[in-house]
Amino acid sequence: ASVTAFTRAPSNYELGAHGIHHGTFRFEQGNATLPSEKSMEARVQARSLMNSAGWSWNVKAFSALHRDFIALGPSGTFAPISHAGQVYTFESVNAFRTGLEATFQVMKGVWLVSVDGSLLGQWDVETGLGLPFTTPAQVNATIGRSLRENHHLTVSCRGIADATLTARNEAPTEGALLWGLGWSLVRNAGTWSINLHNASNTAWLDHTSAYRALGLVAQGRWMQLSFTTSMK
Repeated sequence: ASVTAFTRAPSNYELGAHGIHHGTFRFEQGNATLPSEKSMEARVQARSLMNSAGWSWNVKAFSALHRDFIALGPSGTFAPISHAGQVYTFESVNAFRTGLEATFQVMKGVWLVSVDGSLLGQWDVETGLGLPFTTPAQVNATIGRSLRENHHLTVSCRGIADATLTARNEAPTEGALLWGLGWSLVRNAGTWSINLHNASNTAWLDHTSAYRALGLVAQGRWMQLSFTTSMK
């Protein structure tokens, strides 16, 4: 457990941004008058060792009070439609933020089951309203089985809750269930892995994406190939 006091100066982008943010395609406007953010945070982390029954858990939690928290929110002005429409500005608000991450894992012979979830809430202290672009609660469940000596197969399901803390003029984002498949091969040189995300190609929207205004799917089915090794 720990308690920390810290401060953070605004970045150059938060002070002087003016244009489309390439990651989200929002039209963002900096604020040259932003003061430095001050915060007091309490954080707790606890975990168990794997017991004789084969299960273990891990929990991380925090709560923080922020003075002059730097947040991005919609303004009452609009850029040309070719520049993503509504202008989002950086502003300083007094905020309360809290979050939790937890993992539970069970191993029985060739089987491995794990469940992990996250929950985040952040509010403007003066109005009591949730801050825009708050990540929705998520739960990811995975079932894995070892096949022969070096092969491992997994099936996963990621549940994303409805996102109600959205920006002005936006409807809440509906939740989704995203299925995934994975296979890994352990070799002396390292581990090869291939993972298929959103295998059912479920239509879902990332509530932080400007494409929500257009009603477009933010992410479909995609595959990831990776190789992991250790350097000694």
